[in-house]
Order: sequence, then structure tokens, then C-alpha cells
Amino acid sequence: MVEALELKDLFDEIIKTRTELKNSISSGEEEIILKNFLEKNAKKNSLIVLGLNKKPTEVTVNSVRESILTLVEVNIAEEQITDLYHLGKTVNCPVKVEFGSYLKKKEILSKCSILKKQTLPSHTIQLFNREKILVF
Repeated sequence: MVEALELKDLFDEIIKTRTELKNSISSGEEEIILKNFLEKNAKKNSLIVLGLNKKPTEVTVNSVRESILTLVEVNIAEEQITDLYHLGKTVNCPVKVEFGSYLKKKEILSKCSILKKQTLPSHTIQLFNREKILVF
């Protein structure tokens, strides 16, 4: 009879430990899922802008807004850009722009066909061809 009580207590303790482990694992998985979601969402809302021809210290939210407005004719409110990251320290370095919503990024990308219709000056085409040869 004493052994039966000890086995029952041992079994209850095992069940209790098992549920505690299960809860801690599930909470850890929730944190990992949330972290992955936030990283994916940050990538989904960001856009890399090239060719601003400015020093990283001169690139501001307003200058990026003006560049996007002149290039693709999309008006962006200052609040819609959440962050700017400079991907270099030289003049004309790429800038990563994070938007508050995916819809604004989608609107900008849908208007990028305007850029294909624009013609480049001949000296720019020659520079591009020369750099292409040097890179490849």
C-alpha cells in the first residue's frame, strides 16, 4: 500500500514536470515565431534606394521623399517612413528605407515602370557600359 502511494506521488510529479516543460517549450516557440514574424515584416516593408548622389550625412527622410516623388511620382508622408539605414559610408551609397506599411512599398514598386520609360543621357549609358565591363 505504501508503494502504491509513492508510485502515485511519483506519477503526479512526473505529470506536473511534463506540463511545466510543455508550457515552457510552447512559450519559447511563441517567442521564436514572433521574432521570425517581425523580421519577415521588416523585410516586407523595406526598400533599397540607389543613386541618391548624396553623402550619408545629407540623406534625410525629406530628401528620400523628394527623390521618390520626382522619380516615380508617389507622394509619401513623413510619418510613412519609419527608418533609414545607410548601407555604406561613401557618396552615393545605397539607403534602406523602411515604410510603415507594405501598401506604400507596393505603390512605389507599381509606379517603377515610369523609370523604364525614361531615357538616360548618352554619357550615363557609356559610364554604365564601362562599369559593367569592369564589374563582370
